[in-house]
Amino acid sequence: MATKLTDCGCCEGITALVPELLRNRPGLSQVSYRVGTHGDFLASALAALSDPSFSALRSLTTRDSDDLTIALLDGWATLADVLTFYQERIANELWLRTATERDSVLRLAQLIGYRLKAGVAAETPLAFLLDETPGAPTGVTVKIGTKVQSVPDADETPQTFETIEEIAARVEWNALKPQLTAPPLLGNGAKQVYLKGVETKLQPGDALVFVSSARESDKNSTVWEFRILQSVAAYPEKNYTVVTWKDALSKLPTPLNAASVKVFALRQRAAFFGNNAPAWLTMPFSVREAYGDTDHNFTNWPDFRVQNNEIDLDAVYPKVTVDSWVVLTKPLYVQLHKAVSVTSVSRAEFALSAKITRITPDRDLALLPLRSTTAYLQSEQLTLADVPVTTLVSGNSVTLNSKVDGLTEGRLLLFSGVNGITGSPLSELVEITKVEVAAGLTKVTFAALVPSSPKIYRRDNLIIYGNVAPATHGETVSEVLGSGDGAQANQTFKLKQAPALTYTRSTDPGGAASTLQVRVNDLLWHEVPTLFERGPRERIFTTELADDGKVTVRFGDGERGARLPSGAQNVKATYRRGIGLEGLVRAGQLSTLLTRPPGLKSAINPIAAEGADEPESFDNAQENAPFTVLTLERVVSLQDYEDFSRSYAGIAKTLATWTWDGRTRGVFLTVAGPLGDAVSASLADDLITAIHDAGDPFVPVRVASYKEALFKVAGKIKVDPDYETERVLSAALDALREQFSFANRQFGQPVVLSEVIALLQSIAGVVAVDLDKLYRTGSAAKLEARLEADLPNGGDPASLGAAELLTLDPAAFELEVMP
Repeated sequence: MATKLTDCGCCEGITALVPELLRNRPGLSQVSYRVGTHGDFLASALAALSDPSFSALRSLTTRDSDDLTIALLDGWATLADVLTFYQERIANELWLRTATERDSVLRLAQLIGYRLKAGVAAETPLAFLLDETPGAPTGVTVKIGTKVQSVPDADETPQTFETIEEIAARVEWNALKPQLTAPPLLGNGAKQVYLKGVETKLQPGDALVFVSSARESDKNSTVWEFRILQSVAAYPEKNYTVVTWKDALSKLPTPLNAASVKVFALRQRAAFFGNNAPAWLTMPFSVREAYGDTDHNFTNWPDFRVQNNEIDLDAVYPKVTVDSWVVLTKPLYVQLHKAVSVTSVSRAEFALSAKITRITPDRDLALLPLRSTTAYLQSEQLTLADVPVTTLVSGNSVTLNSKVDGLTEGRLLLFSGVNGITGSPLSELVEITKVEVAAGLTKVTFAALVPSSPKIYRRDNLIIYGNVAPATHGETVSEVLGSGDGAQANQTFKLKQAPALTYTRSTDPGGAASTLQVRVNDLLWHEVPTLFERGPRERIFTTELADDGKVTVRFGDGERGARLPSGAQNVKATYRRGIGLEGLVRAGQLSTLLTRPPGLKSAINPIAAEGADEPESFDNAQENAPFTVLTLERVVSLQDYEDFSRSYAGIAKTLATWTWDGRTRGVFLTVAGPLGDAVSASLADDLITAIHDAGDPFVPVRVASYKEALFKVAGKIKVDPDYETERVLSAALDALREQFSFANRQFGQPVVLSEVIALLQSIAGVVAVDLDKLYRTGSAAKLEARLEADLPNGGDPASLGAAELLTLDPAAFELEVMP
């Protein structure tokens, strides 16, 4: 502390300014640890020259900088300035909050048992397709480690995924389809029928007759229907024809099928013999008298009706055969008959003469007028086609389009299609819980692996992949680390590949598990977080992640962990390389098989990869490291739930809220993934499992992704004329984007008008700010003083909504410059 020699100010320049008294309040992001700077050191040295206790220096009266003595003092002041600068930097590295070097944060975190998270690999299910070429294997074992690589876009690099489970694959499981057709059914109410083939030669106006088995066996049965077609539509790609009629069927029993009803096309339309006979009253008297009308009082030809219960047609119809069906119609009346006999005869009557077809029916004919009765004949049986099933696929079961052998409980299926309501792409991974066969078709009951809202698929383009294996990002490599030396304590080796090590998601605290396996003399050694308090014979090692992504493997010293046994090239490692957000490949992007056993043709990922996280950043490590001692891996308080979740791999932000359902208190967690992504349901399930393992398993925990909310701002700024307008405007926009980004906002944090004005006003070159609008995207554009972001309200967990994160809308800004 400087000491005043006088109070009159006459002796300025003879006061020592160093050492300064250091005062640092709690919570600072940087501590002050310098006892002085160059100017302070030099001034204090010069002041000491005038100190009466240094009588030998009394004759040194000059203070000019070009004097040798003064120059020497200046050099020492420079040295002290440099030393105190680095002393302060070193001091800041001693506290987690103030450290700026990654190595410092790493070592400080290790002191409290915290390890920087190495990131976690993305994961996705892969669907494998087998070669269907004749002679190819009908079954293939897809082993663990089967590699599939992505097809990258222009600005991407290929990413390799490997399967983590072995599956038995079959050709018939390549691409299963839901039931697309049902057996042909007819019943009351039907106005259409599906006919097999497209060469039916039917046209609108043609006639169909539906004959039941009852009518075939009993001539007096009335179980039959006759209809005139309204429309005919052929579908060559589906090999069927759809015909429709006006009036719904009403006399057939329900349901009918191909065995109980037959459909016939009546190819020919004919009239009765005599339908075109001249009118009786137009005939000469001589003709009329020849027919016995001597009194001229007949009104029609004698015997002008059906005779001898025979159907005499108006011409010869050679394609009408015995046992064919004949339908006779007159207004408001229809009769169905089977031809018992069919002959060709010559007939001359009613002033007509012709060779005709005569049909003897199987039952008595009603009184039918010759002129107005129409005969539909030359019946030809049509084959009913299977009826397309067009209902949406939903629920927890599906009937397949055929009988599929070999499917068992526990097998994974992957549904891929489009949403039956919105038409958007939709995929889902499920597990079979039951398999049964009904009516020759396999019915599968399943459970979704990831709980979510019910999925509804369009049936026609739904594919159900049956050869499905889970896969994670990262490629397996094996290498020799080096030779063990029993005389060396804490021997270390570096993995040669970078990015060095893949971590996959787990339910352990931290949410990630290493893929590294180390064998010494072919014996497996085990990774542990620390060698502290470990036994001298334990085969263990630790790993350290460097800034360049390289991993160092460290073994014990014989007291804490065993030393390596001596040997030549006896330390070997197998691990997977590849980590982070690069593994978030899109759906369908994984398609290049790098491992191709005989019979395996291709692979695809119908579901986009998810669950990846980058290695922990420097800033996050400083924030998360204290959670180790705050929770001690025990989750009790509400803050514990929040702290534990935030340090879990794949979780970037979290907010914990108590809930109450009337009987039990629970916890509701609002979470967000890296870069603001939604958290997958599978990651949420793993987080809940980890929380229950570390806390009370009887406390209900629910996890939901946050609700994204956006706001817009519009207004004007006045720029100092000495500044470049475009640069100032660009700086203002960048500041808004940064301040109100996902990284810098919290759940439920409101946006206040004064906050936006203060931010813009702080930009160099901004003289004035005039905002016209501040409003949530989607609401009325007006100037609001405060925009609220929703927070969960403690209550019924079933109706509790996730918290909002209110950020700036990335759409174009309405920020102008005042004149």
